[in-house]
Amino acid sequence: MSRASLDLILREHQTKAAEEISAAFGRGDRRVVLEALTGFGKTGLACHLIDKHLTEGGKRVIFTAPAISLIDQTVDRFRGYGIPLGDIGVLQASHPLTNPYRPIQIASVQTLARRAIPPSTFVVIDEVHQRFDSIDKWMDDYMWQEIPFLGLSATPWSKGLGVRWKTLIATDTLPDLTEKGWFKRLRYFRPSVLDTTGMRITAGDYNEKDLSEASREVHILSDAVQRWVELGQGRPTIAFCVDRAHARSMQERFELSNIPCGYIDGTMDQELRDIEEAKLRTGQVKVIVSVGCLTTGIDWPYVSCILWARKTKSKILWIQGIGRGLRPHPDTSDCILIDCVGNEELGHPYDVRQGYLHDGSAAHGERQKREKEQTKPARCCVQCKAMKPANVRTCPECGYTPPAYTRVVEGDAKLTEFKSETSKNGAVGPLLTKEQERQERQEWFDSFFVITRQRGYKEGWAAFCYKDRFGDWPSAHGIKWSGVLMPVDPKVESWIRARAIRHAKAKAKQSKRNNPNSSLYR
Repeated sequence: MSRASLDLILREHQTKAAEEISAAFGRGDRRVVLEALTGFGKTGLACHLIDKHLTEGGKRVIFTAPAISLIDQTVDRFRGYGIPLGDIGVLQASHPLTNPYRPIQIASVQTLARRAIPPSTFVVIDEVHQRFDSIDKWMDDYMWQEIPFLGLSATPWSKGLGVRWKTLIATDTLPDLTEKGWFKRLRYFRPSVLDTTGMRITAGDYNEKDLSEASREVHILSDAVQRWVELGQGRPTIAFCVDRAHARSMQERFELSNIPCGYIDGTMDQELRDIEEAKLRTGQVKVIVSVGCLTTGIDWPYVSCILWARKTKSKILWIQGIGRGLRPHPDTSDCILIDCVGNEELGHPYDVRQGYLHDGSAAHGERQKREKEQTKPARCCVQCKAMKPANVRTCPECGYTPPAYTRVVEGDAKLTEFKSETSKNGAVGPLLTKEQERQERQEWFDSFFVITRQRGYKEGWAAFCYKDRFGDWPSAHGIKWSGVLMPVDPKVESWIRARAIRHAKAKAKQSKRNNPNSSLYR
């Protein structure tokens, strides 16, 4: 027996995505992934497709959530989109909605891994990028080969995701949808950078223990809180931390500054999480520090500030977390991102995109490696220190447009490369005016000085670095620290790393000359 359609009203970008998904299934594709931003309305779109599927009669649907804690939220959202409660069953022991005969079954991945999966004619996997083994086995079962599966994710970039999922439908970009008013405008600030020199890499990301210890240093915590005071404007904020020790330390530092701060981690019961969320929503706390959760599966549109306190190499983690602050809300037109560890090397969120499903092959591995190496980091405005996309010249915050340093040689058809007057060590760069040269020197010295504060070096270290870079002492040009704890420019960080490598190699060579018979050099 067929049922009447609910005729759910979709937005323009949702309608376009629904048509592309239907077309993919219509031509025989059975493993389709929708790449759609956090706040795009993926759940609403899924409800539309599920409702349309059920109108044919005799159909059954399974919708999987990545965690048991998200089941009730998913049920509430389905009901909010008009799905009748009588159509919804929950595959979970002792749940009041447990009823295997209802056409829509909502289940967590963990529950499905422990029981027989009921028959279905359509399956939707939410947050498909998380890649659970139980889902892979389910999809590999020959009984399910002809059943259409739809995967949903803002970041379907996981290694090997394309082994089973074959079709990617990528929706409009974040800048496009922001311009159309479907997302808050992102305002990105990077006030400081965490020193990761010598930090171990584990499973492709910074070692959690090393990262936690470095992030819990008092000056790092204090700087994060101070930057929130300066930039956060008292907005409802989620602070993403490394681990529980780091999150508790961050919470303590906020409280010591008389800023009420809540705490949520992945081990807490949903009831306790709801209490903390209510405190943030009602203003009882200004910030919630989070670890191991809140990067997916929450709908808190009133959040308008993200304090990013975890250094990471994961673009998935980076974009998922930032997306928590971009959902539209009538009281706020923008979201402030405070990156207090320096993740701009991952790219400005407006630039991050993949465009294909990684199939686990060596070719795709090499492709991702090349793309990572070629990623253009977000750029820092020299005037207001806001971060902007790599190819954007005019700062969206202050409107400053840096001059284009070019020289045209009349009567010569060849391009000519000039050495900068400021590059006494032979580095190649554009020819600057004296004022521009002095400004550049000042910015480099300020960055050197900020690094001395961050790493606890003596102040003379900044002067020695300046002399290495420009060939003379800062006093020769009247250069002094401006007194502003500005963000360290990425080019300065790169130069510091290169300098350290040069010094290490020189030291090793000297040791070899002094100890030619040492076993270290055999």
